[in-house]
Amino acid sequence: MKLVTKLTYNLVTEPWIPITTNDGHSHSVSLRQVFEQAQEIRDISDPSPLSQVGLYRLLLAILYRTHKITTSDSWKTLWSKGWNFEAISDYLERWENRFDLFSETHPFYQRIDLPLDGRLTPLTKLSNEFTAGNNKQVFDHSTDENPVSFTPDRCARLLIEAQFWSIGGGVS
Repeated sequence: MKLVTKLTYNLVTEPWIPITTNDGHSHSVSLRQVFEQAQEIRDISDPSPLSQVGLYRLLLAILYRTHKITTSDSWKTLWSKGWNFEAISDYLERWENRFDLFSETHPFYQRIDLPLDGRLTPLTKLSNEFTAGNNKQVFDHSTDENPVSFTPDRCARLLIEAQFWSIGGGVS
């Protein structure tokens, strides 16, 4: 009998966003926790500035989706009164299946219907910081033939980075 385990990594519940707290401690939190514990967070502290900016953009997109922010006055109101965590939590719960990095039907920030044409591309291609394809070798000394491996949390941040910085979201 063969036991099959479904791989899952849900960004709503898994700690994957690197933060620094107000008292200077660094650790990772989930997407839900970053909104829930925002008063205790000094900043998003990803070692990659490219990923860090992408993370802020994702968090802003969730705020835009869960709050009516259409004018500078609505921003001022949100800033002074704070956000409605219940609205954010409801949104994350409703769309939680879309935040699973390894979902078989809707993997986070990925398409499952793109033809591979027999080509495999290393994950380093998702970031301009790494040597991949025709990216120039500057600080990173990995190669396409000897790629770097990544943890699921770093893969999620690479996908966000690629979505933010790549023309067409990395689809060519």
